[in-house]
Amino acid sequence: MAEVAFRRVTKVFDGGVVAVDALDQTVFDGEFMVLVGPSGCGKTTALRMVAGLEKPTSGTIEVGGRVVNHLSPKERDIAMVFQNYALYPHMSVEQNIAFGLRRNGYPRREISGRVREVSEMLDLHELLRRKPAQLSGGQRQRVAMGRAIARRPKVFLLDEPLSNLDAKLRTQLRAELKQLHQRVRTTSIYVTHDQVEAMTLGERIAVLNHGRLQQIGTPRDVYARPANLFVAGFIGSPPMNLLAARHVPGASLRVGAGSPVVGLRPEALRIRRDGAASPALSCVVDVVEPLGHEAVVHGRLVDDSEAVVVARLPAADEPRPGDVLELSFAPEDVHVFDRDSGERLAVG
Repeated sequence: MAEVAFRRVTKVFDGGVVAVDALDQTVFDGEFMVLVGPSGCGKTTALRMVAGLEKPTSGTIEVGGRVVNHLSPKERDIAMVFQNYALYPHMSVEQNIAFGLRRNGYPRREISGRVREVSEMLDLHELLRRKPAQLSGGQRQRVAMGRAIARRPKVFLLDEPLSNLDAKLRTQLRAELKQLHQRVRTTSIYVTHDQVEAMTLGERIAVLNHGRLQQIGTPRDVYARPANLFVAGFIGSPPMNLLAARHVPGASLRVGAGSPVVGLRPEALRIRRDGAASPALSCVVDVVEPLGHEAVVHGRLVDDSEAVVVARLPAADEPRPGDVLELSFAPEDVHVFDRDSGERLAVG
């Protein structure tokens, strides 16, 4: 296992496109770190630079305290799991898992022991004779992970490995990945555009946008205290409501141009009951999405039809389109950001 450190790493492609901009970040020994952000934010480029598939334009990358900029991918002792599995179709599951070990000249007995250990860990022992074409998508991804684990590398790199799977299988493999990391504790860097994956998998998450690190922290920290407007709008499902507001008094929220931006999470909103003194938003319901245990409600503020509000309400409170709701919130659930810089402001 090894710590991975980016030291002011920048990557500029031909044409002056800055993919990664002065990235300073450390992934601790044995940590599961997730790089998350929209398409084109630089997360995959950062991963490829650790792997040695891209060279930094400037800055250094360290693995286990050693600068690896000048080392080939093979010399870095890193294993990578790709989105498209990258299995050899003419080889069996057993041969795919053992491929890297055979290529590096491991003794036959050790190869056999590692393949057996990994196949039992990933529930592949009954599939060892099959070819990739005879496997489901989830089984293929397990084989790809098994091939990486069998090598016992210093670092695992995972590039959106679940994005080709259906929703149910993604949920299942997320849980399996988490359990797997708890067993092997190899330093892991996982890239995804899916913030739900990031929140559920990462011990810490690093949010990137336009090649720059926006915030790094535990999923709970990033969710509870987003550093800026981008993080506030990206992390959370549905995302945070962001409303232009002149101020946030104790009893109401007034909306208007030229003021700070106020953020309220959909799950922080609830229907105000008679006599309640909490501040509230008056909202006209446009669309209701019933989800069984809850309803996601989309509406507009009564005094500003351009201001869209989304709320997650208990199923028992499910309204109908056209209803006018008084949606209350607790003062501690209010987030305030500077409209121009986008940075989080202290509320006091």
